[in-house]
Amino acid sequence: DGSRREYSYRELQDACPCASCREKRSKPAAPASPFTIISTAETAPLTLVGMRPVGRYAYAIGFNYGCSQGIYTFDFLRKLGKETVKPAAT
Repeated sequence: DGSRREYSYRELQDACPCASCREKRSKPAAPASPFTIISTAETAPLTLVGMRPVGRYAYAIGFNYGCSQGIYTFDFLRKLGKETVKPAAT
């Protein structure tokens, strides 16, 4: 329809629609620990390592760390991000 949106990598990964990520988000947050151990990969900036179309309805998006199993439907992507160009009225 001509609309365009901008997304941050963090926003996309935090909203990952895969079953594992949805389950993690539904659990109560664990108490914060001052001794959290993170992997070496998590110290690097989050980057996109792959994006491929899934049929005519979605994209599979992969990141350098964290989950890379999410299939983001066009309807779901329309709910995320920030609109940059409004579609022309018809």
